[in-house]
Amino acid sequence: KCFNFHVAQRTLQELKNMKNALNTPQRLELALEECALLYTNVHTQTKALSLGRQVFAISKDNLIISNSSSSEGTKNGFHSKICRLLGTWTGKLRAESISTVIGKYMDPAVDVSPNGYHKTDAHYALAKYMDSLYSTYYERVNSVEWHEMLLNRNKYREEVNLLENENKKTKLTLKRILDLKQLITQDEEEANTIKENMKTWLIRSAEQYMQCLVRKTNASKSITNDDSTMPAVVRLLGLLLKNPNEVQLHSNVRGKLEELNIALFVPFVQQISSALFEDSHELRRTFSKLLILMLKVSRHKC
Repeated sequence: KCFNFHVAQRTLQELKNMKNALNTPQRLELALEECALLYTNVHTQTKALSLGRQVFAISKDNLIISNSSSSEGTKNGFHSKICRLLGTWTGKLRAESISTVIGKYMDPAVDVSPNGYHKTDAHYALAKYMDSLYSTYYERVNSVEWHEMLLNRNKYREEVNLLENENKKTKLTLKRILDLKQLITQDEEEANTIKENMKTWLIRSAEQYMQCLVRKTNASKSITNDDSTMPAVVRLLGLLLKNPNEVQLHSNVRGKLEELNIALFVPFVQQISSALFEDSHELRRTFSKLLILMLKVSRHKC
């Protein structure tokens, strides 16, 4: 990796020495490559973001003033790429708020991207970011601290019941009851918010993973070789297995299955088949429909 880094550094320097011979799009590509190289070093990641934001601003201005339809696809593809990379970097470094990462970078990466691998990569980057948000909440809900919070709420409720059943209640007793009820309410509101957020990012990340797998109408534009598609399949199946009873998730996936490139799921036929023996009704419904579609596409492999 160190060797590759130094080779990339030398190559970029040689290209920068030739920058007077480069046009604006080529200079922007060169600047973006420099950003990507800087980001690989933890000590220069802030510099990478700063330079990346400058490239983003110039690229956005070029889109606005561009009147050339012949170069529109190239410019859109580049702007999608810089949006996607900046969204990924700022998301990982938590350099921007969630709404900014999605609204300023990730969503535009999808919107401006021409159809093809740029569009798939943009959907996948957005899916991964939303998935990371879901995973943060999932880890919280399954943490020791969360379990302790549940135990504490139960203890508070038991204490409230005992105090309320006392025949004579002093001012201190009444104050204690009020304080405990407030603690219970606050804890429940926080727990509900966390669960709602977890479900939101789960549903939205699954939707974006499915967008990576939508079947192309033009056979020459097959997505089976895209780097993003197989990881999207793996993660989508993982989300379904991890949340076997999440009704909205499974309903959304079942409603979208017929639009997806089902051939991508065939390598996982054994895992999908084994899940049919799970207790979850929702999971069995989803995987049964998926297997039926897989049989239609590739009967000899299923």
